[in-house]
Amino acid sequence: MTSNRQIEELVKECLSRTVAELDFIVRNNYSHSQEQVIAAKQVIERKRAEWKIKNVETSRQIDDIIRKGKETWFDFHVLNFDGYRLAVAGSIDLAYYHTLEIIFEDVFFVSCFFRGWRSDTEKTVFQIPNNEIELNRKYEIEQDYQFFIFRTEDYKNDVIIAANNVTFNTDTVFYYDRPDLKQNERIADFVKKKNAL
Repeated sequence: MTSNRQIEELVKECLSRTVAELDFIVRNNYSHSQEQVIAAKQVIERKRAEWKIKNVETSRQIDDIIRKGKETWFDFHVLNFDGYRLAVAGSIDLAYYHTLEIIFEDVFFVSCFFRGWRSDTEKTVFQIPNNEIELNRKYEIEQDYQFFIFRTEDYKNDVIIAANNVTFNTDTVFYYDRPDLKQNERIADFVKKKNAL
C-alpha cells in the first residue's frame, strides 16, 4: 500500500527533473513504479501551472521588446529545434545578426515558416491567444499545453506554437566572425571561426 509520505518524498525527488524527464516516466509507466508515475504526474501539473502564470508576463515582455524599436517591422526565423526546445531568433536584420531569442520548451505543436517571416510592429506581434479552447480543438493539442502566436505580415497564416514554457534573451548574436565582442554579444554557434582548426 502506498503512503502519502512515499509520494511526497518522490515528488521532492521529481522537482529537480525536467518535464521531458518526467513525461518519460509517465509514458513508460511499465518500467516505473506506480508511486513514481503518480509523483511525476503531480510535478508535471505543478510545473505547468507555474509556467502558465509566468508565460503571460513573459509574453508581454517579449512583445514589448519586439515593438520598442523605431522600425515598423521585425523579422524572425527558426534558429533550431531539437524535438523538445524550439528557438526562434528575431531582429530587424537577420542577414547579419539577431537581437532576440525566444525559447519554447516542451514543444507539442508548431505551425510556422522555418525560413522566416516578418511582423508589423505597429500591432501586437507576440501573444497568448484568447481562443485557446478553439485552437486546441482545431489543432488537436493535448491538454495543458499553452498556445503562443506570432502575427505575420507577409503570410495569411500566423505562426502558432503549443508549448509549456517560454523564455527569452536579448543578446546580440552575430552571424559572422568578429573580434572584440562586448558584453551580451556573441557569435552564432553555426559560424565557422577564422582561427578554428
